[in-house]
Amino acid sequence: MARAPHRSGPLKQQNKKHKGARKSSDKNPKPHRVTKNKILNKDQRRLLSKQLRIQKRLEVKNLEASRGTKGNPIACVLIPLSSSVPTHLAQLLFQTCEPNTEVIKKPDCLQNVVTIRSQILNKYFNLICAYSDDLFGCLDLANFADWLVLLVPSNPSEIPDSVHELLTAIYAQGFTNASYAVLSSNSNLKELKQILEYRFPVPESTIHQLNSSANALNLLRHIASTNPSSFHIKGKNAKVAGQSTVAHTGARYRTRLLVDSIELISENNAHDDITKSEVSVCLRGHLHGAPLILFEELEQNGSVLVGPHVHLTGWGDFPLIEAKWIDNYHLQQTWQISDLNTVENISTKYILPSTSVNLTNENEDCEEDSLSDEMSVDDSHESTSENQWNATEAISGHLESELSGNSDIECASIASHTAHTMAASATSTFSSAQLAKFRAARMEEMFPDEVETPSNIPASERFVKYCGLPRFQGSVWPAEKNWLPKHYQNIACFRNYHRNRRTMIRYIEQKLADFQSAYKSTGNVFKYIPSGVDVELLLQPVSRDLGESILSHHTFPQPNEARKPSDPRPHPLIVWSLLPHETQMSVCHFTMFRRASAIHAVSDLVVIANAANKITESSSKDNGICALEFGEEASTQVEREDKSIHDALISHRYKIDGKKSGKALYDPKMPIPLEAEPIKSKDLMLIQAGIRRFVAAPIYSTPSNPREKAKFESFFPASESSTVATVYAPVMYSPVYVLQFRIRVTEDEDGELSSPYVGELVATGSLRSVDPAI
Repeated sequence: MARAPHRSGPLKQQNKKHKGARKSSDKNPKPHRVTKNKILNKDQRRLLSKQLRIQKRLEVKNLEASRGTKGNPIACVLIPLSSSVPTHLAQLLFQTCEPNTEVIKKPDCLQNVVTIRSQILNKYFNLICAYSDDLFGCLDLANFADWLVLLVPSNPSEIPDSVHELLTAIYAQGFTNASYAVLSSNSNLKELKQILEYRFPVPESTIHQLNSSANALNLLRHIASTNPSSFHIKGKNAKVAGQSTVAHTGARYRTRLLVDSIELISENNAHDDITKSEVSVCLRGHLHGAPLILFEELEQNGSVLVGPHVHLTGWGDFPLIEAKWIDNYHLQQTWQISDLNTVENISTKYILPSTSVNLTNENEDCEEDSLSDEMSVDDSHESTSENQWNATEAISGHLESELSGNSDIECASIASHTAHTMAASATSTFSSAQLAKFRAARMEEMFPDEVETPSNIPASERFVKYCGLPRFQGSVWPAEKNWLPKHYQNIACFRNYHRNRRTMIRYIEQKLADFQSAYKSTGNVFKYIPSGVDVELLLQPVSRDLGESILSHHTFPQPNEARKPSDPRPHPLIVWSLLPHETQMSVCHFTMFRRASAIHAVSDLVVIANAANKITESSSKDNGICALEFGEEASTQVEREDKSIHDALISHRYKIDGKKSGKALYDPKMPIPLEAEPIKSKDLMLIQAGIRRFVAAPIYSTPSNPREKAKFESFFPASESSTVATVYAPVMYSPVYVLQFRIRVTEDEDGELSSPYVGELVATGSLRSVDPAI
């Protein structure tokens, strides 16, 4: 008799059956393609995430493989933090770190760039030496570099105060990766790190030793293996260094070129006047970064095709008329501006008609954020606006030339906007103009809403233009009788700046991806110059004075025969490509912060202002009694005024510092820091914003909601809160970190003004927005 089969009871666990029919191996492989707007299920979302992860890993892998190739070497800038640090010795250690290191030198290179190839690492490095006493040269090279090597002296006491100013500027403007190194085996690395971390964050909290070939090879290995995106800083100052990941907007989307040689090509005949002739500036160097785009659809204006523009830091934007380079196939290629007329099949999708500025609500269509969004700006290419901007940036280049003794600026043109650092008497610490500014800043701080009424004009006439306005915040100013300059109509205005910036970045990424996929050209017309080639750029003809100024500022003053190896190198010249719409003018708003030393000296400024008020009151009382004083009597009066100010400062310092240390910390030669002096609105300043450096007269206001009116500030307040500085400048895309330097004019004993020169760093910040409507 057969046994009955076993049947499980109702309490037995029912396991899930294996569905072999749904195995992917049993099916034919099919591509998982879905439409763009289709709602994905769980499996499709998981597969899409996997594909995106694979794609990102491939991009990072390709980026790491492209770093350090022959066409794209890693640019390492060596910046000494003291004049006693032998930079040439550090460069020699890198060259001899391996027995078979390949060293390539260019004989006529202005910056003495040395290219080395490590056999062990299989990477190429460019070694560039900078000078710590050249502030703007170090800032330009820090923008250009892929890696900064800051050479610290073995004795911390050898670090001068000027180097602290340099490090403050470098950290404030943002930089790429960096490492600290010391050329000594007897130094205490822990003590050095503690001294540096007291004021500045140390990258990776490490100071490398660089006293042998093995240490040099280890540092090169660290530079080659570190992913640029993984750069981080530990410690209490990590928030300060958080902005130091990139120096300016779209650094990876720009082409950068360190000029190796400069040449002027005359554009006039022999019988023409030499002083009125024009010259073309020819620049040669090696292209780094992204490809140089030669035809940009967004920059076109109707039927007139516009060529590319390049930016020379400190000098302005210049149109490019010709370029020559040798491609990867060792063929000589030439592009000229006339080739744009032969371009066929031009995409008119992004070509905008020439229209006037149309301001719309900034919240309009904010939900639509795609590549097909309209990027609406005023793209009128007026020569008036461009020539004015080139002249403004040329002035900044001349101001830098003042440091080396070359002056081309009229002092009287900006003397009324600048502060005097020296008084007419050699015994006076503060001039009358400085004391007047101290008093005005104190009155503005005490009575910020007071509007001065002239004594000879009744108040009813003084404030007649304010009649009929219910309130300042929501009223519209009647502009029927107002007059504005003609070039104001060419100010570019975005419908939505932040949305346009995101759209622009995606557009550039897509365009660079298309360039990498294939070397596209239309016949013999090239649309871009590939990166990693030696190129020769010919700029549009400029005046001979401007061309000779560029040549003299960035080349050796003596010929090659009379030059010595120990002679300092000229100031570096960096060429940058521009993103779409960056050649147009607009109104830029910067969020600025005063330096900590200026905030700490606020109480000293109050003491000086109160002492100056007392001196003014006493002199006004005795004005009708005392006779005029000349010669030694006048000098004695100035000494008495200085003594009263110094006594007030000493008593104030003793109340603050004397209780703890027993004596007041006071320096008679410099009672207050230079950066602590009041900054008035519309004072001329030198502004370094990303790759640009220009002269402007900013106005200050309180930060507020874009829909509200901002309150005007007569003086830049010395407080920890931010202040908005507004300038007339070209279009920029955030993030852009900003440095603000004071322009000074000194006064000698005879009362004559000197040439203007660049003073100290007074404020740092970043780009807030580009909007002429606020």
